[in-house]
Amino acid sequence: MKTFRKRVLNVNAFIKECFSLFKNFGDLKVAFRRKLIDTSFRERIMLAVTQVNQCRFCSYGHTYAALSTGISSNEIKEILDANFNNVPENQQLALCFAQNFAESKGIVEREYLNHLNSYYGIEKSQDILTLARFMSFCNLCGNTLEAFLLRFKGKRIENSYIFNEIMVVILMILLLPLIFIAGLLFK
Repeated sequence: MKTFRKRVLNVNAFIKECFSLFKNFGDLKVAFRRKLIDTSFRERIMLAVTQVNQCRFCSYGHTYAALSTGISSNEIKEILDANFNNVPENQQLALCFAQNFAESKGIVEREYLNHLNSYYGIEKSQDILTLARFMSFCNLCGNTLEAFLLRFKGKRIENSYIFNEIMVVILMILLLPLIFIAGLLFK
């Protein structure tokens, strides 16, 4: 029997990330409004983060979204294989940064951020970081949901407990819509 080894959220991490999402929701709205990052660039960032976290739901959704922006299926496959060679050169640094962000579990190295800022400028770099942070959280929510569902198929889940999965799924249903509504109305 295969073991599920993807990173998942526990209740404490989920609540912490929800507070962070609410606190930074304004940054997310700004990233979408100012359009410094076009939709295909945004989808490449989302896929680069998803490649690290391996969320099957996000992989499916962002593959579809990337295809609709004109990104080829070959390029999508390469990004999901952590190969950025065919990504436009002016986007490769952002994808490497987003991938590193996900691999380091959200720890941003100051030197790497400074390099990003000098290449893209502060506003665009902030948008890249915001998108990577949001996507990573969504990936971990998706992985937690997947772990919960796979338990019913008898799959062994590593580094997670059913109580955490149940609570996180319940909290996702209750809190995430409220955060998005409040974020859209008040931030």
